[in-house]
Amino acid sequence: MIRFRLLSLLILLSLLSACAAPSIGEGLPTDAPTPTPASAPELAEGEPAQEPGSGSLELRTLSEEKRRPNYFVFSNYPYLAGSLAEETIFAFNNAVEGLLLQELASFKIDVPSSRNNPFGFDHPSTFLSGYQIHAATQSLVSLEMDLSIYHAGAAHPLPSTLTVTFNLESGQPLTLADLFAPGMDYLQRLAELAQEQLQARGSLLFEGGLQPTAENFQHWVVNDRGLTLIFDVYQVTAYAAGPQRITIPFDQLTGLLAGSVPPPGLSAAPLPVERMLMPIQSPDQDSVTI
Repeated sequence: MIRFRLLSLLILLSLLSACAAPSIGEGLPTDAPTPTPASAPELAEGEPAQEPGSGSLELRTLSEEKRRPNYFVFSNYPYLAGSLAEETIFAFNNAVEGLLLQELASFKIDVPSSRNNPFGFDHPSTFLSGYQIHAATQSLVSLEMDLSIYHAGAAHPLPSTLTVTFNLESGQPLTLADLFAPGMDYLQRLAELAQEQLQARGSLLFEGGLQPTAENFQHWVVNDRGLTLIFDVYQVTAYAAGPQRITIPFDQLTGLLAGSVPPPGLSAAPLPVERMLMPIQSPDQDSVTI
């Protein structure tokens, strides 16, 4: 009797254990995700990738007025802003403003003071400038700044030109030599092509201004039409004819240029520009701030 009760108890315990223990995999999810380690987080789905830095050219104005000595300054110029590298923005603005301020410093030195004004001129000397953007992409900016400088007592203002071509990718200004392959006699070729164009329109009086020297070809810009050379008054012709500009298509420089034609920076995405052209302005004297 006792054996029968013990046997019945063991059978009951076996049945209870079978009901409580799930079979392998029973009640467990078969597609449970593998946890992602906290040390290697991923972007949330749909989160946009970070956009590369971009810039824009804004209009800046420099104005100044003084009575002793008597002069005023009104200068418009382009200023690089945006999310480009700080070093690139600083280098570009330093290149543009540096050239402009250097010319302004020379102007102030030459302004006649009241002591050196034996004719008693009461009108001021003036320093005015505007600019023109010839190319503006996210890789390359090429611009000219046009100056009109007048010293009280002179017969007329004297125009002059400053140019900057800047590689935004390298963060450095370009020289004319940078456009050409090493060892190429590019200045001689530029002088020949410039002479052809100037003679064709009767604008070459001073051939010495086309001698193949870096100084004679220091003012230049690039655009999608080619390389534009700028010659200030008195360099190749008379004052009355004004500054002379000629554009040489890139295909006339085949074999001389470094890299592709046209330079690759010209085909990059456009750079937003507030004003592509800002002519020289002479505001009312009351509107010029000190």
